[in-house]
Amino acid sequence: MILDKVLIQKSNRLLNEFYLELSESIEYIPALLLQINHQEVDTFMKRMNRFIESQYLYKYLENEGIVYGLNRIFNQVGADKSDWTQTQFNELTKLVAYIELRVEKNLKLLNS
Repeated sequence: MILDKVLIQKSNRLLNEFYLELSESIEYIPALLLQINHQEVDTFMKRMNRFIESQYLYKYLENEGIVYGLNRIFNQVGADKSDWTQTQFNELTKLVAYIELRVEKNLKLLNS
């Protein structure tokens, strides 16, 4: 998620193109899911449409959006059944900022 944020900040245009391409190819996805015997095509498509409509990846531009997303993932996989406390949320938000700096530094090293 943090890597996504750093990459989005580098080229917002790519994210716009990503959502455009997803929207344009949405009609082909159900057939592909059926080819791989996906068991819940309707559920997948509802979530995919919601993802496209909300343009969820833009929420990653804010550290709080990343922490919120992590909490949702924890809830969905059953790792944690409750929302994080405000203290936990604040500490994780600080940690996201720190990790982002490290990712940016390492990304610069890769590009040099």
